[in-house]
Amino acid sequence: LKALSLVGAADPARCVLLDDATRNLEPAHKLGFTTILVGSSDPSPVADISAGCRIIGALKELPRVMPELWS
Repeated sequence: LKALSLVGAADPARCVLLDDATRNLEPAHKLGFTTILVGSSDPSPVADISAGCRIIGALKELPRVMPELWS
């Protein structure tokens, strides 16, 4: 949360974290970030994050799952 305040983003719901490891996405998801698992070979179950995590195979798929970033 300190990093959010440093960049002036007080609302975690307006933040997106992309990573290939569920262990890195889990804390951000719990804080309210939109989380996206990218091209993971991570053996951790995605269920650890919850149904709210979006999953893509590669970054080129990002516009399909988050078109609002380009509007």
